[in-house]
Amino acid sequence: MRLYNFFSNLLPLVANIKVPQLAFNKGLWFHAASVGEVNASLPLIQFFHNRFPDIPILYTVMTKTGQNRARTLLKFKCNTQVIPFPMDHPPSLKQIYKNFDPFALIVIETELWPNLTLLSQRFGVKSYLVNARLSQKTLPRYLLIKRIMSKVVNSFDLIFARYEEDKEKFLMLGAKPEKILTVGSLKYDIQLSSIASSKRLKRSDLGYKDSDFIVVFGSIRSKEEDEIVEAIKKLDLHRHPDIKVIVAPRHLDRAPHFASKLRDAGIKFVFRTQGFNPNGRILILDTIGELVAFYRIADVAFVGGSLANYGGHNILEPASCGVPVIFGPFVWNVRHEAKGLLLCKGGFLVKNADELASLILRLRDDISTLIEAGINAEKFTREKAGVAKKIGQIIAKRVGLRPKIGFRIKPRD
Repeated sequence: MRLYNFFSNLLPLVANIKVPQLAFNKGLWFHAASVGEVNASLPLIQFFHNRFPDIPILYTVMTKTGQNRARTLLKFKCNTQVIPFPMDHPPSLKQIYKNFDPFALIVIETELWPNLTLLSQRFGVKSYLVNARLSQKTLPRYLLIKRIMSKVVNSFDLIFARYEEDKEKFLMLGAKPEKILTVGSLKYDIQLSSIASSKRLKRSDLGYKDSDFIVVFGSIRSKEEDEIVEAIKKLDLHRHPDIKVIVAPRHLDRAPHFASKLRDAGIKFVFRTQGFNPNGRILILDTIGELVAFYRIADVAFVGGSLANYGGHNILEPASCGVPVIFGPFVWNVRHEAKGLLLCKGGFLVKNADELASLILRLRDDISTLIEAGINAEKFTREKAGVAKKIGQIIAKRVGLRPKIGFRIKPRD
């Protein structure tokens, strides 16, 4: 059996897949699984758009939510088309290769589809795996079919791994060392781009004073809510009226549950949707898309999913805002970022409500440490950024793109 027919035999339902009419040709073909991967690709797409504004982009995405996200993010670029991924169906993929005739295929993160990449070789299209990673769950499964996956990973012209541990996993699959570059994570570029475009709020608009000490508890998960309530109690807001607390549950449906726990503890609160002035009460964010704006006005931030075994959430958001970051011990999802922030003294690790409240009060009283930590946190994120530019320059050079008023293509070898 030929490898590029491997998945079509496993997925007979794809026989009726139809590729939409393609609006452009001779451009870059991006492929991602869903929303997270689409978000990760944005800095790289922005790089190509800024350098080569006339080059078309075709984006295939697995999920409908991912497709919608791609269309939203790429509104700034008119010569872009987003279509569903045809499930590694060889005839459909061949149709795309023939009709779009891409200069390069750029696959985001973990999308290892045999036909997609092996056909790129057949059509003479250079392919790249960007922000490459393999989870601990996925790797053992791929190792069971190492003979196949080795050919898949080696069909890429270059694999841009995030970290050395990612590189090691691809080597275990049989990737040739010369095909892998460790360049860092696009996450830092994403974060700086997100911060730059985020909504801006003023303390005065929210009823806060410049002298207030604002603490944001962001992305709080259900199993750590009790710890957060306990930490708030230990902050003794009656004794320290300058401390203002903002809490953002990770999921909106938890907002009323968290409010109920505050009520039981005798702590006053107000929902963001009820008004702008908290008037001495805890502000619960029950809105979408405002957390970064509140990080911007914070003095210190705790990022949730880390006091209970969730793996931690985006600790780079407050760090990119120049805000000292506090997190718990469960940060395996963001272990590289957590380690970096601890080393540069821009982040702090706590194990429970007692340590969390104690640290917040210490930072409130130690302004020099607070300011230094914020500077260190922002510096850390900025120094780690620039990965999209590095990757984009390498791909552009290999493919033969030349910046001009638009672009010029060097003929393929």
